[in-house]
Amino acid sequence: QNARELFETLSEEQRAGVEAVAMDMWAAFENAATELLPNADIVHDKFHVSAHLNKAVDDVRKEEHRELTRAGDATLRKSKYLWLRNFPDLRCEPSFQELYSSNLKTSRAWRFKEAFAAFWDYVYQAPAEKFFKDWNRAVKRSKLEPLKKVADMLANRLWGLLNYLKHRI
Repeated sequence: QNARELFETLSEEQRAGVEAVAMDMWAAFENAATELLPNADIVHDKFHVSAHLNKAVDDVRKEEHRELTRAGDATLRKSKYLWLRNFPDLRCEPSFQELYSSNLKTSRAWRFKEAFAAFWDYVYQAPAEKFFKDWNRAVKRSKLEPLKKVADMLANRLWGLLNYLKHRI
């Protein structure tokens, strides 16, 4: 309802002139934009995709932390915010390098999240699609359920990700 109300504040002429709209992947926003902004491409942007990937990494971390804690291992204790940062922030942080290098499910999930960042650098659709399909296939084999759910969501909205290449918003 709110998305419709927002778009309806624009005149018909303004709505017809909208070329692209960046949004999250909520169906209500997509439906309102499709109906009320007929000439606009829907773009699923870095911020919202990153939020979903970060949540998946954190969900993997929480599950693994519970398993490790039951076994008397405190490896992931107080590490939540380290996993939510990106690699350039962490190059010189030895405590994270040790965690990252260990054979943890959380480490694998974080690497998938970081690897996806390369998608945003593509200029042409075909190589971006190939990158996504390869990344998605690897995630599916990972057995990291929270990440697989996000990969499915992104695959279902690949068109919105690819629209980013055109509009860069």
